[in-house]
Amino acid sequence: MVFHQGSIRLGDVICYEIGFDGLVRSEVSAGANLLAVQSNDATFEVDGQSGESTQQVAMARIQAITSDRAIVYSSTTGESAIIAPDGAVLARTGMWQRAVLDRPVPLRTDLTLADRLAGWPEAVLTALAILALGWAIALAMVRARRGGAPGPT
Repeated sequence: MVFHQGSIRLGDVICYEIGFDGLVRSEVSAGANLLAVQSNDATFEVDGQSGESTQQVAMARIQAITSDRAIVYSSTTGESAIIAPDGAVLARTGMWQRAVLDRPVPLRTDLTLADRLAGWPEAVLTALAILALGWAIALAMVRARRGGAPGPT
């Protein structure tokens, strides 16, 4: 669901959903010109680990680049960040740090090639890999029936 406030069309992604291209793409396709991610990584950070939070901010940076959208990433316990459409981190907090981040970001509306093509490149490459595997298995079976070793003699 995209929320409208003035010129802002805010697409909302929750926590680890930032790692799923289709969920982010659905917000962008619905008209989002800014993406927001809210997260609570306390379960993972209770013993001092920061990997989960760092990983999610990194995934948000990739999604910013892929969708050409700024992302505001807010965590109750982990890192929070404002990320530019090119993936640059404009502002960031530390772990377990209360802060207010304030940076201007562009509101973009164009769809990137990745958004327009969606999952098609992955589907085509997967199909080609399956066909190649099937061809290799069939070729190995033919050679095994002939009793010959692979390669020239």
